[in-house]
Amino acid sequence: MASVGFLLAVPSLDGVDELASVHVRAWRQAYGALLPGRFYDDATRQARREMWSGRLSEDDARQRVRVARQEDEIVGIVARGPATRHQGHPPVRDEQLFT
Repeated sequence: MASVGFLLAVPSLDGVDELASVHVRAWRQAYGALLPGRFYDDATRQARREMWSGRLSEDDARQRVRVARQEDEIVGIVARGPATRHQGHPPVRDEQLFT
């Protein structure tokens, strides 16, 4: 079996365009026709740019956000943050992963 090599890295503010594109592309691949096309359009990409710019500007961003890079391209994103309620149920942990 061939191994797939990737590097985990802390993203920087100058990479928010790429982060936004990967974020929107991942949603399109995951949800496709289940969601309206507006979830994948330029306005959504701009909203994700603003979201990532804000998150990466936070003091603890270096501890909470990582990207997976393969051949110098972002291929995945993970962040940790406060746990949220799910379908009305309280969280069972203080924090959770967002992928």
